[in-house]
Amino acid sequence: MALKLGTTVSSRVVSTMFETMDVIIDNIIQTLDIDANRPTMDVTKPLHRKDVMTRLHETLETTLDIERAYAFIADFANAQRWDPGVAWSRGVTAGRPQIGSAYELGVRMGRGVAPMEYRITNLDPGARVILNGSGSNVAAIDEIRFEATANGTRIDYVADIQLTGRLRLAAPFAGRAFAAIGRNARDGMQRTLDKMAETSPTGADRGHAG
Repeated sequence: MALKLGTTVSSRVVSTMFETMDVIIDNIIQTLDIDANRPTMDVTKPLHRKDVMTRLHETLETTLDIERAYAFIADFANAQRWDPGVAWSRGVTAGRPQIGSAYELGVRMGRGVAPMEYRITNLDPGARVILNGSGSNVAAIDEIRFEATANGTRIDYVADIQLTGRLRLAAPFAGRAFAAIGRNARDGMQRTLDKMAETSPTGADRGHAG
């Protein structure tokens, strides 16, 4: 639809236009799972920062001490326990998080669940962990920093996401959906860590969902 210069568009028409666009965007996002089982990217090739199309950045402060917060979050086998966008999570390698540790996650995409593998590529024990994730038509770099505070821990979480293959077409419209995913993950992490702070340290902090 083309509008002539000088044409006055009522707020109702503009609102209708944006509502229509919202429906189109929602439909695109809901179909993100269509190609979930048909990889069109080289999942062995790591994502580089210069390739990133979407960045999520969230921060939070929890009353949980830094040792427990780091041990729990750095172990992505626990992702299902704090991130509502993860349907399931499990460790591929045994032992504590270290460079090379791998994790398999089922990530909710639209109406389906897409498998992703995350691997730790950089690690500063107790302070920072970086993971590269890859899956069908999506790649990610997650960098999580931990800082001790007077009352617990401050966590700074940056996730860089790139859609590939056919999903590249949805990338310009996916910003709002990704932002909601980031907020939900932050809120889930906050709730889980604060709840852990209310309990005494136990081996239950490390959980591997199958």
